[in-house]
Amino acid sequence: MPRVTGFVIITIGLFAIVLGGQYFSQPQNKAPSVLYGGLVQSSNSLAQVSPEYAIGFPRDHQPHPDFAVEWWYFTSNLKSQSNPEQHYSVQFTLFRFNRGGLTQSAWSDGQLFMAHASIHTPQTHYFDERFATGGNRHAGVLSEPLVIQLDNWSWRSTTAELLPARLNIPLDDIELTLELTATGPIVLHGEQGYSRKSANGSHASMYYSQPFIHVAGELQTTQGNEVLVGQGWFDHEWTSQVLNEQTQGWDWFSLHLDNGEKLMAFRMRLNDQADHITGTLISPDGTARTLPPTALNLTPQEYARMEQRKYPSRWRLRIPHHGVDIELTPRKPDQWNQGRFPYYEGAVTITGSHSGVGFMELTGY
Repeated sequence: MPRVTGFVIITIGLFAIVLGGQYFSQPQNKAPSVLYGGLVQSSNSLAQVSPEYAIGFPRDHQPHPDFAVEWWYFTSNLKSQSNPEQHYSVQFTLFRFNRGGLTQSAWSDGQLFMAHASIHTPQTHYFDERFATGGNRHAGVLSEPLVIQLDNWSWRSTTAELLPARLNIPLDDIELTLELTATGPIVLHGEQGYSRKSANGSHASMYYSQPFIHVAGELQTTQGNEVLVGQGWFDHEWTSQVLNEQTQGWDWFSLHLDNGEKLMAFRMRLNDQADHITGTLISPDGTARTLPPTALNLTPQEYARMEQRKYPSRWRLRIPHHGVDIELTPRKPDQWNQGRFPYYEGAVTITGSHSGVGFMELTGY
């Protein structure tokens, strides 16, 4: 069961269960209820993303509560400073769900927050998830300085801007503290942040990334402390148009190439139309090139099984016009997050025309 810490959070969580009705309902089909565990409500009456919207900072680091779902998402590929052959990976995500059925009160503002924290050491996978309703200072996103938190999991910037920041994740018998600094600019995906995820325009989001993050910090364990260094990637995305009854799931990749380039690739799997593949190739200076489906090939090469789930574990990614032909292989065989909605989230290695490291997320399998 998900752990929710603190008397206040437990109390608020109980009210959410009573008022939310479907809060812990069990999904019965491969629709949005599976992808987000039944937490996404009908989005027809909620705000819709538009290519006319101009993303601006620091304003858009903050929540967009009129939209159905939103997430602030950080991943990092790390190495031990004392032993570079020892690899670590980290994921921290805060989700916000517009729960229109929740009565707004002193206990809730109608929003529900869920946080995921995942740490892979060479030997172990630590994962946990937490829930809390919005309208309290225990969960959500604050400004000046920017704070992204649920309970004592927190991203704390020094100003209203995204970086520099400190990420702190106490988890079971370990604690991770990372110092995060920007080494390049924020990148807007798609059409100046309007990211199309289906050919007919039915699926879209507002989407930006900070793929240029230097990461340094320490992992404290019962066996001792490990100093870690590496690269990080931050995403922020909000929408009411990605999850509907036609959505099967998606396959997403964030890649750090050793020549300094960054690459985001995304495949949306849909019931009523062909899979939609898109991406962004980012030069070392931050120049972004949107990759339409005709420019990007993303093909599973090998499948694996985990708890009766068959999923594509190894991929080939090609961008012929830019000379990219790479294979993406999981660093560890088991990188599932077994939470309210199980999904694959883990580090990959890059070989082929380019080398490097990155992350792979697979949902809906």
